[in-house]
Amino acid sequence: YKKSSSGSSCYSFNPDLDKTFNRKLTSYFLKGRQNELSSPETPKSIGKFVGVVKDVINEKIFLETKEIINNGDGLCYLENNELKGFLVNLADQNFIVPNINTSIKKGCLLYRNLDIKFNKILENNKDKRTISVKLSLKSVNNGFILEGIDEDGINAVYFLEIEKTKAEKTEKALEIINKQLNRAGDTRFEIIKVEIENNFQYFLPISVINSLRRNVLEILEKKRLDNYLINNKLVNKGIPKANENLDYSYNVSNSLSKKFYKKAGAKFIENALEVSSDNTNKKFLMTTKYCIKYELGICEKYQTKGNKEYKEPLILKHGNRRYYLNFDCDNCFMKIS
Repeated sequence: YKKSSSGSSCYSFNPDLDKTFNRKLTSYFLKGRQNELSSPETPKSIGKFVGVVKDVINEKIFLETKEIINNGDGLCYLENNELKGFLVNLADQNFIVPNINTSIKKGCLLYRNLDIKFNKILENNKDKRTISVKLSLKSVNNGFILEGIDEDGINAVYFLEIEKTKAEKTEKALEIINKQLNRAGDTRFEIIKVEIENNFQYFLPISVINSLRRNVLEILEKKRLDNYLINNKLVNKGIPKANENLDYSYNVSNSLSKKFYKKAGAKFIENALEVSSDNTNKKFLMTTKYCIKYELGICEKYQTKGNKEYKEPLILKHGNRRYYLNFDCDNCFMKIS
């Protein structure tokens, strides 16, 4: 195993999928067919579950929760399959006061789809990606040498010619040198280790220490750019053989895709529906493993109908458009036309 890139990322917040855009989560068909693959109640984000309403007295909503609610948070709830919500005017230890009159009742489940505190943390987050560097300092006859080696083994050396001054307090001088060399500032590097040669007994002004560190990191950055290899090699695995007859479901809608399929061996290519003038025959717009019958618990193959009665054909409606549902139960597909 090898990382695809150098460095490591650091950020000042804990990622939480429930606090970002969320309409519930699903593993889809990763673990086989399962219920609740959709969010039929609302296309909007309901956010993270925060608790259950214990009671409503006057304007106060008493909530059973382990979460900390803040003034200005946005809370929402489902009522008769409709998403409703409000902002929190006042958040107390035991209750909250909404900014509007609500029809919320005891036992209602509350979600937070606007977390003021979390959003402020995200706005002020100073995330960065840094590359680890080890620095080593040693003295030579007429000055000092600082060497830096990064996590990829690329090294840089900077020599500073300067008159040496012995430190009156060696321990204090070493402490200052170590402290200053560990500061990478606004660079893309992170100093993870500083080594100072044994018996080092010289005093270095802070400006000199900073100059040593700054210059060696600049050299190191330039060497990294010079050593960076861009792999522009194209991998040609050839074109897989296509069927001779391609119908509209292959979605061939432009000359380039036609050229590709012809090169792959196709002889007859039907246009995609969106560019076809043939609307005489009933054609399927979509074929999906997601099945509304299974979602509703009326699948004849895997479920029993129970008390849920329905009449076919089932139809999806969107504005003035009507889409008919066809079920290929042998192959577990739902087709939309």
